[in-house]
Amino acid sequence: MTKEISIKISGSQALGGDVATVETEACGEYYKKNGKHYIVFDQAAEGASGTVKNLIRLEEERMEITKRGAVAVRMVFEREKCFQSIYQTPYGGFPIEIETKEFAVRETETRIGVMADYVLRADRKHLADCRIRLEVRAEEG
Repeated sequence: MTKEISIKISGSQALGGDVATVETEACGEYYKKNGKHYIVFDQAAEGASGTVKNLIRLEEERMEITKRGAVAVRMVFEREKCFQSIYQTPYGGFPIEIETKEFAVRETETRIGVMADYVLRADRKHLADCRIRLEVRAEEG
């Protein structure tokens, strides 16, 4: 994998019969240290001014996404585990809980693919059944 990468993140949230999808693409940097993958990229903050700095730390059984800036949160995805955090927005923060149901990583020399299915809760109430897909590709010289 090269240092310069492109990253594509697709997400869906199903609540009742409605499904909302979001997709974003960005260029970033990749490095590997102590057997862990690190992906760093910036993105514009939706509905707010400024940017969000993203750090994704990826292991075989776990993914951690940390966002800082106009929006701030630390989300951890690990199969059959729950993780609590505070999702900070320009309008205030609120507690969230992520319960990961499925998690998979596929890796080649030039690509990394990640999929996580999870339940999103706020104030201990079910919000949505969600899926996040991450695709990291080496940039060609």
